[in-house]
Amino acid sequence: MLTQLIIDLLPWPGGNRDHGTEVLQKVMSKRLHVPETDSPGAIKRALNESGWIEGEVLAAGDVRQGKEPSAISMLTGSAVIEVLRRRLKALPRHFVLAVTDERVVAYNVLGSGDQFGHVYELWIRPEQLGSWPRSSVRMDDGMLELDGQRAPVFRADKDPSTEELFAILAG
Repeated sequence: MLTQLIIDLLPWPGGNRDHGTEVLQKVMSKRLHVPETDSPGAIKRALNESGWIEGEVLAAGDVRQGKEPSAISMLTGSAVIEVLRRRLKALPRHFVLAVTDERVVAYNVLGSGDQFGHVYELWIRPEQLGSWPRSSVRMDDGMLELDGQRAPVFRADKDPSTEELFAILAG
C-alpha cells in the first residue's frame, strides 16, 4: 500500500494531473468524504446518508476550538498562544458536531483543500468522539458550552453548514 501511495503522489509526465482526492480516498476509505462543504447542508446530508447517527441530523458543522486567528496574530506568532488557551478537553481542536432532536454527536475530522482556497473537503472518521443530550450543549457569542464547561469556537470562512449548526445550538 505504501508503494502504491508513493507512486500515486509522483508527478505524471505530459501534464500536471492532480491525484490528491483519489489518493485521499484510498488512504481514508473508511472515512466519510464531504467534497462540497461550501454547499448549505452538505455535512448534514452526508451524515444522514451515512446512517452513523440514530435519528435525523438537523444540523452539522465543521468547528474549531479557540478564537479565529487574524492575519496579524499569524504574522506575530501570537496565534500560537491561542492554542494553549482554554478548551473543552472532551473535544480536539478541529471536529464535526452534529445535532439531532435528542443528541449532539462529535466526530474527528480532517480538512483538506487546494493551495488557492477554492476547494475545501472534509474527511470524517466513523467513530464518535462523544455524544451528549441536546439539552447539555449550547452555543452563544462564539462560546460552546458542553456539560457546564465553556470554550470559544469558530468556523472557517462562514461556511453555511456550520452557520446553521451555530444557529440551532444558540436557539
